[in-house]
Amino acid sequence: MGATCSFASFRAAATLVALTAVAATAAAGDRHPTPPPADPPVTRVASGGESIPTIRTGRGITTMLSLPEEAREAICGDLYDAQTGDGGFVIQRSGRDLFVKPLRAAGGTNLFVKTERATYAFELVVVAPARAMRIVHVEPAPARAREEGDRLARDRAALDADRVAFDRERAEAAADLERRRADLEREALSRAEALSRAWVAASIRDGAAATPVARRAARGRGLEVELGGALLCIGGRAYLRCTIRNRGREPVTVAAAELAGCRTSLDDVVPPASTSTVVLECAATPDREALVRLLDPSGAELIALRPFR
Repeated sequence: MGATCSFASFRAAATLVALTAVAATAAAGDRHPTPPPADPPVTRVASGGESIPTIRTGRGITTMLSLPEEAREAICGDLYDAQTGDGGFVIQRSGRDLFVKPLRAAGGTNLFVKTERATYAFELVVVAPARAMRIVHVEPAPARAREEGDRLARDRAALDADRVAFDRERAEAAADLERRRADLEREALSRAEALSRAWVAASIRDGAAATPVARRAARGRGLEVELGGALLCIGGRAYLRCTIRNRGREPVTVAAAELAGCRTSLDDVVPPASTSTVVLECAATPDREALVRLLDPSGAELIALRPFR
């Protein structure tokens, strides 16, 4: 009886172990290995100098490389040639961006991208699409960034030096122009004085004369006129100083002045309590009946006198 019970217990234990093994086997068959986590689709890499980053591409995926400046040229070691059908990568440029697409499920190559200021180098590899990079922002390597910063600093310093030099040259040119203008004015004034002295001397030598002015002052319509003490005749022309004073309360416009019928246009506005001095002239020595007249803009007479009698 005891032996029978032991055998039954052994069979039950064996059955339980078998069932446990079957369940474990089934469970093991249902489990799958966990895939590695996917890499971030958007990333940043540094390129330039001794830094050559690896760009992971995937078949059926386009990876965009965004550069710091416009891409002028792209040189790929395994570029697809449409005529021969050879090559494993298609590359397109658009401004600062490059679009890279592999045509095979595996493989790799290298890529150089030239911009105006730098050349960037990359390793291209083909991986599973899930691990392929989608957008890659490319930055200059630290050494390259320092070089670029140094270059910009040098350029800025050169521009500042050029600006300072330009400002100095402009100031020197302006000062030189002012000196030349002053020299020309002095020369012109000196020549004018010399010519005037020569003309006066020649006139006196040829018989210049002075005619005394008998009546030197007159008043009318708020004006007071005072003439010079003598009429000077030089070179066949006669000259007479005339001082006009406004004794009224309103400005007076003296449009013209006449000496012995010879009119001189003035258009001179004389404010109240102000004085204006002009020189009257005529073509010949006036006679004793000659008039000095001041006229307003309408031609009306403001004042008249006979200075030589």
